[in-house]
Amino acid sequence: MSENLKVHPALVLVGALLALRLLGFIGILLAAPVLATLKLIFSYLMKKLIDEDPWEELDGEEPREPARWAVFLNAKWDRFKTWLPGFLQKVGTWIKTTVMKVLDFIRSKLKASQEKKKKRKNKANKG
Repeated sequence: MSENLKVHPALVLVGALLALRLLGFIGILLAAPVLATLKLIFSYLMKKLIDEDPWEELDGEEPREPARWAVFLNAKWDRFKTWLPGFLQKVGTWIKTTVMKVLDFIRSKLKASQEKKKKRKNKANKG
């Protein structure tokens, strides 16, 4: 991490230990970004004081190869895009069959209910 932040590893370690002592676990998480920010602010102020361009040291080059996490996420996203249509089709089919079963069940119950009413009427008319 220290090479990405352009901060010496020993400084990151000392900062993490101090932050652990002061803020606990959250201090460890915030130590490296805070150190990098302080280094950037300090170098900016020093360059401005001696009337130099503060941003000339920063490299404006794009990385030659994408980060590993970006490659990983792209691969997972491509896999997800191929999986999703099949999944949606299966879910749609399941929903359709389930709804049809429910409707058939409701129709059979209504039909049975209507037949019972007819039988009661017939018994009432005969009796």
